[in-house]
Amino acid sequence: MLDQSEDCANPVATTTHDEHERRTKPRGPIDSRHSSLYEFLVASQQDALAFDERFEQLSEYVDDLVRRKHYHYRRVRTSGSSGFARLRDRDSGRVVEVVNLASNDYLDLSQHPATIAASVAATQRYGAGTSASPAAIGNTDLHERLERELADFTNCEAALLYSSGFGMNCGVLSALLRRNDLAIVDSCIHGSVMEGCRGAPMRIFEHNDLDSLERILVRSRGQYVNRLVVVEGVYSMDGDLAPLAGIVELARRHGAMLMLDEAHSTGVFGAGGRGTAEHFGILGQVDIVAGTFSKSLGSVGGFVAGSRRLIRYLQMASRHYVFSASVLPCVAASVLEALRLLKDEPAIRERLWRNVEHFGRGLRAHGFDIGASASAIFPVMVRDDLKVKALCSCLYDDGIVVTPVVFPGVPEKQSRIRLSVTSGLELKHMDHALERLAHHAKALQII
Repeated sequence: MLDQSEDCANPVATTTHDEHERRTKPRGPIDSRHSSLYEFLVASQQDALAFDERFEQLSEYVDDLVRRKHYHYRRVRTSGSSGFARLRDRDSGRVVEVVNLASNDYLDLSQHPATIAASVAATQRYGAGTSASPAAIGNTDLHERLERELADFTNCEAALLYSSGFGMNCGVLSALLRRNDLAIVDSCIHGSVMEGCRGAPMRIFEHNDLDSLERILVRSRGQYVNRLVVVEGVYSMDGDLAPLAGIVELARRHGAMLMLDEAHSTGVFGAGGRGTAEHFGILGQVDIVAGTFSKSLGSVGGFVAGSRRLIRYLQMASRHYVFSASVLPCVAASVLEALRLLKDEPAIRERLWRNVEHFGRGLRAHGFDIGASASAIFPVMVRDDLKVKALCSCLYDDGIVVTPVVFPGVPEKQSRIRLSVTSGLELKHMDHALERLAHHAKALQII
């Protein structure tokens, strides 16, 4: 339920420009060079189409992308994911080795022998599945141990495990927010947060803008039973950090609760890898801490941490928790091992930051616009959807895989390629990627 917002808003939720509506009128064969997913997933004209017509239109769009070699979705790996990966080429069927700049496994812990061994041992002891939801008998002693470890890791009283990070944000927010509550979210917040807030009034503040946030807090005072501010520590498409100290102060001063998603900052920031709360010296001062296992912790799933009363409430009220099968035992075991490695092997994080600093210097030296990135995520701004697709294709032909981000995933004229750096990358391979990226960007008149 989208309520009043600041000027900068979620593009999927608020874009209604005449230009987009004109694009979606009936026409001949679909040309993906002059189309975007907006027309097939978001535009209002889709509301009047039968399911088969919607399916057909999107399928034609994808077929044209494939024909032009601009389809970079659902790549198939035949190996683990670290600094290198092996992909099955969509056209030839042969396996190719690529420099991997598309991984969120920042510390490459999914490939660490210790996490793999822990996962195998847990599978041998507990089996391949959990047999039930955590509300029944889906939990094991491993799950309880991991929840205690995560509570300690986040300096909270208790924690709760979810089968996915997306499901965690949806499950927590949909359980907490009611019609008389207000969600206040950053304009660049993750889609899982937007999904979780659907049933409640929501206002959106301009990205990382404390003045914009305070205006909403001031104007909404006394109008709602509860107000919840939701931000990310590191923003997944921009790589910049939230000004957390200021956000904590504003939330406290205006009587709002704060939820912090540490998905892309856990394991990367803070002296102990505990995220941006530790980095900014506010560990223990955030009401609700959310996180995922699928990034630096090298597995899959999510968690939320906070007060004991909050966690007890979510155990009963969060449908995503109650009605989903538990996190797999092998996942719980591997995440426990990943948390141990964060403490005992600081060299892993040191390698990551060596790579981040080297790659960031190289991008800036070539003249790329990477915004305010200060993390392992680098958005190379292109601002042209077709050039993004072409650049990704050129890089793939050179053995480099990156992530394209186009409208409506980001606002129009904000399309980019997203580059993520991991600890397993070697300097010579990063330098090769930088050289080829600059070569193709010049040819496409991006720089």
